[in-house]
Amino acid sequence: MNEKGFGSFEVLTILVVIICIVAFLLYQVLGDTASQKFKTMIENANSFGRTIVNNPNSFSSQNTIYLDEAINDGSMKSIKNPFGGICDGAETKYYRDENGVSKVNLRCGDYLINNLKIGDTSPSIYKISKWSTKKPSGKDVEEKVLYNCLSNGSELYNNYMEDLYLVYMIRRDYGVDVYSLDDISECQVVSKTFYRTKEVAE
Repeated sequence: MNEKGFGSFEVLTILVVIICIVAFLLYQVLGDTASQKFKTMIENANSFGRTIVNNPNSFSSQNTIYLDEAINDGSMKSIKNPFGGICDGAETKYYRDENGVSKVNLRCGDYLINNLKIGDTSPSIYKISKWSTKKPSGKDVEEKVLYNCLSNGSELYNNYMEDLYLVYMIRRDYGVDVYSLDDISECQVVSKTFYRTKEVAE
């Protein structure tokens, strides 16, 4: 027993209680912060989609428009990633699905909003890993074919990308009117299968 009348057991109990309280408060603060950041992502996704819908004639293709294309056109500025940095301009896109419904994908760092119908305020948000040609273990694995272009035996771009993003890049870099992979004659289109984990975060 110490001078204040507390035994070692009582002191240990008090310390455990304090640690639990601190842990709970940290969880509440960090949880609220993450929720606010996810809310910001959703607002940004909807804002991007509405901007494209209101400026349909600004783009060569009206069915699929990437964030980088909108930035290059001057219709948009970079979207700030609430978790730090800016959102991915090559995977963030507006598109119309097979039924003509306007939707948005927004990737910000390790988080992805997929197939958001414009106006939806509660979509699923996924935590994703980086694309890799090596298939990871587990059940929550996304598989996708991505593309690049060869010129004189060398890949033109550092990263493989979606088919229509490659079309946009060739259109931008070569100043040609191409709208599908079949239209590209400036280089040799190549593809690889990539994988990443994709788990629901919110």
